[in-house]
Amino acid sequence: MPMLESIRVRNLRGISDSGSIEMKPITVLVGRNSSGKSTFARVLPLLRQSIEAKKKGPILWFGPMVDFGTFNNSVNRISANKVIEFDFSIRLFGDVKNGQMFDYYQRGFSPRLASDCLINVSVRVESNDNDNDKGSFASNIKFELFGNECEVVFNGGDRIKSIKANGYMWEPKEGAKTIVTQGALLPKISFIKQVSQRLGDTERKVWVQYNPLFDQLVDRLRIFAHGRTYRDTVEQMARYLFISDRKTFLHRMSELPGSPYSFMQTISLLKIGSLDFERVNDAFFAAAIPSLLDRIDSAIEACMSGVRYIEPLRATAQRYYRRQDLAVDEIDPKGNNVAVFVDSLDSNYMSDLNEWLGKYFGFHVAAKKSEGHIALAIKSLSSTSEEYTNMADLGVGYSQVLPIAIQLWMSSDFYFNGRRRSHIKGFFPCVVIEQPELHLHPAYQAQIADVLGAALERSREQEVNFTVFVETHSPNLINRLGQLIESGKIRTDDVQVLMFEQDEDNGATKISKSVFDDSGVLLNWPYGFFEA
Repeated sequence: MPMLESIRVRNLRGISDSGSIEMKPITVLVGRNSSGKSTFARVLPLLRQSIEAKKKGPILWFGPMVDFGTFNNSVNRISANKVIEFDFSIRLFGDVKNGQMFDYYQRGFSPRLASDCLINVSVRVESNDNDNDKGSFASNIKFELFGNECEVVFNGGDRIKSIKANGYMWEPKEGAKTIVTQGALLPKISFIKQVSQRLGDTERKVWVQYNPLFDQLVDRLRIFAHGRTYRDTVEQMARYLFISDRKTFLHRMSELPGSPYSFMQTISLLKIGSLDFERVNDAFFAAAIPSLLDRIDSAIEACMSGVRYIEPLRATAQRYYRRQDLAVDEIDPKGNNVAVFVDSLDSNYMSDLNEWLGKYFGFHVAAKKSEGHIALAIKSLSSTSEEYTNMADLGVGYSQVLPIAIQLWMSSDFYFNGRRRSHIKGFFPCVVIEQPELHLHPAYQAQIADVLGAALERSREQEVNFTVFVETHSPNLINRLGQLIESGKIRTDDVQVLMFEQDEDNGATKISKSVFDDSGVLLNWPYGFFEA
């Protein structure tokens, strides 16, 4: 599974540049109203709703999770450069067999990774002026891996302007047709050309798929082979190449299956950095770009599909809910489906959930069924009564904390409803919570931090890569995180606090980072940050 290690956003609303934000287990966002912290908190839900939708452009600005309006509503107004950029650092895992690279052959050209690597991707999104609705498109995609810099520039979203790999530049020519379609987030690229095809006595023109970049790679490889070597032989050799660092790539070139003796002799004389070697390396990466874009797009999709979002204004309790025979593995942003979720749990999971709620919040929950309806009922563990009370008859705090507690309980669990979720595509649980402290007593606000620590501890026990972003105005929550660090329940490097402030001169958002020391004291923390 790919791993998202950091994210960065530029020119999104008030955020001119967030800087690279590491995916820590717990990230707390603090700042005054309209300082940009909610904008940043909603980036991950924005990407989640975008990768799940069928759309014309890369970003679904208005969707089931968050509403950014349109591209024109979302782009930074004070920036002269009207583009929005999303940067990702993603850990990709190599295609290996028993720890060794293996030989394989395929008809197309979709080279595999020789080893694990960190890939840095930048996606530039611009407004499509040809769209009456002012839609957006990915105008530029850059990525770096194994010391190679690659870039694809698009015109209008459906045409390629250029493809570049290090010093190699390719631009479309007449006779070839480029097809650009929208993937989960990145565009997908394919090429077709017209060829003559004879059927009996009839000859006709047909369109066939091909890769002109691969053709140029073959041309460069063929220089090293004997003049009588068939082109088909070199094409087959090229399909055995791996995506790797230069040293591994050169070694692979020297042992390509089916290589003529003359080819191996010539390759043995090549040196990394020499013009001949770099020309082949660059041509290979250019030819691999369509395949790499697919792989990067799938990696982003896998990471973002694990995002869960709880918005600040959560639904208040209803007296009754319509019963539905659904198995629910996600709480919706408002918490409207909490009753259906609780009703869907079997007795073992219900018992585990109530143990979780009782330990950290002092109450149990139950779904009471009657004539096709569900009533959510609460029992306080501090009460001597064993009776459950309809949540609609209790304080609003229960309806506000329950979606948060359940989502954290569920997202940190390796197994859920009998499924081993690490084997599900995209199980990279990341929970984004806005203002969990609303309508909660200060003691409960502090207990939210206890639940975050408990979710982190359980995720580690079950080897789940769990992360959470919390946007808050609560000093009680932050102070409690410091106490948990001081007591050794969570580690100092588990938590980062991002402080959002507006520049007094231009209104742009400034983001600074604070961390806890081993004593649970915040470093680089501005004096009086939470004071009136």
